[in-house]
Amino acid sequence: MLGGLSVVYTPRGSFGRDLQTADLSGGGPFLDRARTERAREREGSSRLALGAYLVVRVAHGALPDGRTDAAGSDAAALRWQLDGALRYVEALPAEEAERAHLHALVAALAPVTDEGAAPEARAGGHAALRRALGAYAGFLEEDGRVSEALEIVTLAERVRGDVPLAEETLPLALTAGRLHALQMHWEEALAAYRRAAEAAAEAGDGAASLQAWLGQAGVLRGQGRRAEARAEIEAVVQEAGLLERCDLAARAYTELAALHAEEGRTVASLQALYQAVVRTDDPARRGAMLAELARGLRELGAWDGARAACELVLALGARGELRLAAHLELLLVEAGAGDQVAFERQRQAVRALAHWMTPELVLEERWRVVQGLARFEQPGRAREALREAMALAEAHRLPEWYFRLEQCAEALAERAAPAPPAAPPADPAALQLAQRVRAYAAALVA
Repeated sequence: MLGGLSVVYTPRGSFGRDLQTADLSGGGPFLDRARTERAREREGSSRLALGAYLVVRVAHGALPDGRTDAAGSDAAALRWQLDGALRYVEALPAEEAERAHLHALVAALAPVTDEGAAPEARAGGHAALRRALGAYAGFLEEDGRVSEALEIVTLAERVRGDVPLAEETLPLALTAGRLHALQMHWEEALAAYRRAAEAAAEAGDGAASLQAWLGQAGVLRGQGRRAEARAEIEAVVQEAGLLERCDLAARAYTELAALHAEEGRTVASLQALYQAVVRTDDPARRGAMLAELARGLRELGAWDGARAACELVLALGARGELRLAAHLELLLVEAGAGDQVAFERQRQAVRALAHWMTPELVLEERWRVVQGLARFEQPGRAREALREAMALAEAHRLPEWYFRLEQCAEALAERAAPAPPAAPPADPAALQLAQRVRAYAAALVA
């Protein structure tokens, strides 16, 4: 039964008491969301979460022993619960995307909970339930509700029949591994990725095998087992090249870049990141990685390479926050390179994107402008920018920024530059990488 939740089937009713006393043996993350949203006085969101809880509880009841039937369950009670859940879901706002997922789950559960359903109808219900659960898990993960998505994936894995097909196990295992890793459940994530690797081998899916290996590498890195992680990543790079899967190679190089960064090998990390950039076929990922590459090259003093990476982000049509980030990075690049004309040009470009800027980003822009003006020995303009920034920090109650700017003002008053020392001359490897970035940018926009 639903742990004393009968009152909640009335959409307009009060369910505060029920949310405090409900049974959490299944659907707990959804009920937690309902409680949180209710505490925030978001009645609509709370009702939506509670509807999800009701549907998930029915699914748990329909699969008591991990099998695809309701044997051993009170079929009449399950049908009553399912009918109540359906009434509740149908009363939710039709424009809510989550409502559509819940409605699909209820429709798929109907033959699964029906004792009189023909075997073929029940089998069709199992297949529909697997699809609906998989789609709902993807929706929840995209929305950042990892614990809820994980519960749905766990349910989906139970709807596999006595002889699960590799093609059905594979996507669920990959998703479970990814979700467990996001929550740092390392052992569970490794187990899920191993299941995925076995299913991929059984299905003869080479690309999925590489995804499972790469997932394992990420878990090993998270556990601090870097040597094992590197071996897995390098194997993926090699195999992805043989399979001509540039997307997987790009992901592997991204993992390798993170691994090198953790080990303090900055140039090696940037070299791996560059390899990911030239292989990815995702424009958004390429732009984000180019921005990261620009920042790394700028910190090493490889100004030309950093500039080329930023300008490529802009040339490829970046919009919104990514475009703003590229111009903000170019402020520091041009200041470091000593090009005052280019610095002023970037300052105007940032101001033109002011509608994208939060107060924190405006302060970041002012801070970078102050650094640039101090480098160009313009203390008067730097003090003016500082006063504007301090007034903004005070108005928006951002004390950390205010104190940071206050220290900068004191440094200016003492005629000391507030900016950190210029980056040392880049080492040969960084300069060589910068040259490759410039060549890549030139070829891409030619």
